[in-house]
Amino acid sequence: MRDWRSLFIVLCLFSLLLPSVAFAEVKTIEAEGSYTMGDGLEESYAVAEQRARADALRKASHRAGIFVESISEVKDSTLTRDEVNIISSTVLEVKEEHLSKEVVAGQALRYRCHVVALVDTSAVMGQLRRSREDLAAAVARNKALEAETARMNAEIEDLKAQYAQAKDDVERASIRAKARLNEESFSAGEWIRKGNILSDRGASRQAIECYQKALELAPRSAMAYFCMGFAYGDLEDYDRAMNCYRQALSLGLDYSGVHAQMGGLYLRQQDYGLALQEYNRAIAEIKDNASLYALRGYCHELLHDYGEALDDYEEALRLNPGQKVAKDGMARIAWLME
Repeated sequence: MRDWRSLFIVLCLFSLLLPSVAFAEVKTIEAEGSYTMGDGLEESYAVAEQRARADALRKASHRAGIFVESISEVKDSTLTRDEVNIISSTVLEVKEEHLSKEVVAGQALRYRCHVVALVDTSAVMGQLRRSREDLAAAVARNKALEAETARMNAEIEDLKAQYAQAKDDVERASIRAKARLNEESFSAGEWIRKGNILSDRGASRQAIECYQKALELAPRSAMAYFCMGFAYGDLEDYDRAMNCYRQALSLGLDYSGVHAQMGGLYLRQQDYGLALQEYNRAIAEIKDNASLYALRGYCHELLHDYGEALDDYEEALRLNPGQKVAKDGMARIAWLME
């Protein structure tokens, strides 16, 4: 009799698991990228392959974004386009990639990369549980990297055009030197991209190894230091994180994302005055970020500047009516003033 009861309990428990198993879904994504090298400018075959692969992954990530959006709608989670891009690139698991090349226009060489990747609903659901502040920080980091990648892609095309019009060997040698630096920066950027994905998956130590590889290729990469600061912050190694952000600033990456992250580090260490200064710098550059206003308001609240805090919370809620830090802060201040 006892055995039958045990079996009944096991069957009941198994039935409870069925809905989650039924909900699980794995989506296959395929995409093809390409890159054409040539036009007389000597380029690295290995970097040309990297460029083709990066193009394929970008397209695969965009296609995965459609799947991510459909899951977020089921979960009733409203995402911005930038947040969708972050999540889709993080959950994309490449299972196969096929490289090929062909001669075009008689001398140029076109590389193609076909990737087959998978997206698991469970991975997407895990990413949807991240806080909006965490996603906002990842978006800032990703947008900075995308801007740098776009700059490098435009630069190499411009260098090809310059090389075709070069008047002598001296000018051609100068252009080739610039192209090599571009390739080193691009390869470093791909290591940074890998690190960012690992960081978003919670593998901060492995991410730091990727950023260090990027710095071996491009020792003055402000972007590598900036992204490494995120990873050290996740590990609560605040001194190294702050040093990375300062290095990024010293190398010319003086923009709102760096100051916002430094503000976050000071906030975690309860240095609200310095946190406030960094949020002021960030907001001076970007005035439509609800999270920045909410966090600055939180600093004002902790410093007992309730009027300033309310102003920031109200602005945050104007920009994003669902901003949780601001809503909670408004409620606390209202309670204190009763």
